[in-house]
Amino acid sequence: MEYSSHFFSPDGRHLSHCAGEANLIVKIANGIADDMLSMTIMATRAPVVIAPAMNENMWLNPIVQGNLEKLKKLGYQFVGPEYGPMACGGEGWGKLARVESIIAKLIEISEEIDKRLIRRRNKEKKLREENNK
Repeated sequence: MEYSSHFFSPDGRHLSHCAGEANLIVKIANGIADDMLSMTIMATRAPVVIAPAMNENMWLNPIVQGNLEKLKKLGYQFVGPEYGPMACGGEGWGKLARVESIIAKLIEISEEIDKRLIRRRNKEKKLREENNK
């Protein structure tokens, strides 16, 4: 059974996906957009945050790790996973990050976007003032 949720922030600043299964990570990294979520991720210009959650053996798989590195180089951001009890009954790395950690990452991204917007507006204002001289 798949447990996940995806949401855009109300202002469209970022797209988040919890839980980022190995399948989704591999699809995104290889440009496969064959369902609503993967198509939305491919189409957005907003920063994408993925909270991976999967069995520890899947998390440690070199293919998954390689795809994570590829996505990081492309600007995708990740929260977790954490160590803890797994849905399969064992313990290990791959547990979905705590909600507080995910929210903290989203706030961090929103603050970075605010700073960039303020810098851009100040730069545009300065250019307008110089052009009006």
